[in-house]
Amino acid sequence: MRGAAPPPRPPSKLLPLLALFVAFWAPPAAWFGLAQPQVTSTSHPLIITKQHLSVVGRALRSFIDSHGKAPVNFNMLRAFARSEGMSFSSFDGYGQRFDYIRLDERHYMLRSFGADAAQNSLGGAPDAGIVSWGTRPDRSLTYKIPSGAPRIAYYPAALLEGTDSPDGVSHAKLFADGEGLTRHLVVRLKNRGEFFMVAPHDRVEEFFWLPASNKIVYTATGSFRHRDGLYLWDLDNDSVDNLTDLARGSLPISPAAHGGNLWLSLAGLSARGPTVYAFAGMRHDGTLDPTMFFDPDNLFAFDLSKKPRLAPEALRGLVFPPPFRRTLDLDQGLDVKGGTLAQQEWLKLSLSGNLEKILLNWHQFSERHSESPLFPYGLWLLSSVYGEGFELLSKLQSKDAEVLRTFGVEIARALINQELAPTYVKSLALFNHEQLMDGLVLPYGMAKLVIPTVVAPPTPPTAPTAPPAPTATPKGPTDGK
Repeated sequence: MRGAAPPPRPPSKLLPLLALFVAFWAPPAAWFGLAQPQVTSTSHPLIITKQHLSVVGRALRSFIDSHGKAPVNFNMLRAFARSEGMSFSSFDGYGQRFDYIRLDERHYMLRSFGADAAQNSLGGAPDAGIVSWGTRPDRSLTYKIPSGAPRIAYYPAALLEGTDSPDGVSHAKLFADGEGLTRHLVVRLKNRGEFFMVAPHDRVEEFFWLPASNKIVYTATGSFRHRDGLYLWDLDNDSVDNLTDLARGSLPISPAAHGGNLWLSLAGLSARGPTVYAFAGMRHDGTLDPTMFFDPDNLFAFDLSKKPRLAPEALRGLVFPPPFRRTLDLDQGLDVKGGTLAQQEWLKLSLSGNLEKILLNWHQFSERHSESPLFPYGLWLLSSVYGEGFELLSKLQSKDAEVLRTFGVEIARALINQELAPTYVKSLALFNHEQLMDGLVLPYGMAKLVIPTVVAPPTPPTAPTAPPAPTATPKGPTDGK
C-alpha cells in the first residue's frame, strides 16, 4: 500500500555490544579527559613546577613566620600546610618529589631536579627552586694555594664560612644545622643567583677548592648514611669519589680492612699535581692526643692531576713544623682582605698576649657565633688556652690555677656534647677533658700567654642543644692511628 511505513528492520547484533561499550567506557574516558591538563602552553612541566613551587613557598614562608625558623624536613612542612588548610603539592611538574634541605635555622633550599631527575652541574641549566642562604660578601676570603711545597698546618677553619673558587666564579660555604644535625656544603655561582649545587654528604667537615678546576676536596665523617672519607667532588659532572679507597691494602686507613671509621683533617694543598695533604687515623671512642694525630706518620698525600692516586713521594723531603709546638696562626695561608663578619672576627682573635683578654675575646666570639661551623673549633682552642693558663699559674703557685683548670674542663665537656662537631675535634676535646680532670697539664701548646696580676675568667658558654654530660668518660688509646 502506498505511503505505508516500511516494516521494522531486525536489530543488528552489534548495537547491544556498542551500547554496552559506551555505557562501560564513556564515564572513565570523560573523567580522564577532565583530569588531564589542557594542552596549552601552561601544561609545560617547567611551568607546572614553578606553579607548585610558588604554592609550597607560601606554606614555607608561613611556617617560618609562625615558628621563627625553617622546618626540619619536608614532611613537617606538609603537615603544617594541612593543619592550616593551605594548598600544597609534594611533586613537581615532572612527577618527582621536591627536594628540601634545611641548611640551618634561617636558611634552606627547596628545589626540583627537573626532567633528568638529577642535580644540575656546572655549565647546565639551573634547577628551579627557592633558596635562602644569606648574603655573600663582596670580597670573599680565599686560600692562597702554594705553587711549590705545601704549608702543612692546622686546617684554616675560617674557610668554612665561605670562600671563592680560585677563578673567582663560584662560592662554597658550609652550613651547620644543630637541630637537624647536618653539615651541608653548598656551591653557587657568583653571577647567577639561581644556580646552586649541594655535596651529597650530610656531615661534611672541611674542604679546599682545587686550583685551575671546578673541583673540591672535602672530608666527611660520622654520618649514618655515608662512609667516612676524603672525597673529590667534580662539579662539572657532579661526581664524587672517595680518595681513601686508593689506600686499600696499603695503608692503615683502608676502609676494606677497618670498616672505614676515620679521623680526618685537611693539612694543606699544593698546585703541583695538584696534591692534597690530610692527617688520617682510625677512629674509636677514646681520646685523640693532638701531638700524636698531627704527626708526620699520620700525614698522607694524594695526587689529583689526572687519575687520582696515593702519592707517598710527595712527602719526601717535606719540611713539617709540628702545628702545635708554636703559637698558632689563624690566618696562615689566607687572603684576609675580605670575608663575612664571623670570618673577620675569627681572624682578629689572638692567641698571644694577656691571658684574661684572650679568654674574654674567645668567649665573646663563641657566644655570638654558636651556629657557625667555626663554633666547635673555637671551643677546642678555648679549652686549650685554659689548659695552658692552668699550667702557667700552677708554676706560680697561684690559687687561680684551679679555677682555670675547672673552666677548661667545662669548655671541653660542652664540646664533647656537641654532636655536630667534627669527629676529630670532639676527640681532641675528650683528650683535654681527661687530662684536665686528672689535674694534668696539656702536652702541647699553641699560645704565648702573659699572666695578669688577677685572673677572672668569664662564665663559659653552654653548648646549644647539648645533652647532659656523660657520667663516665670513655677511655682508649691516644696514638691517633
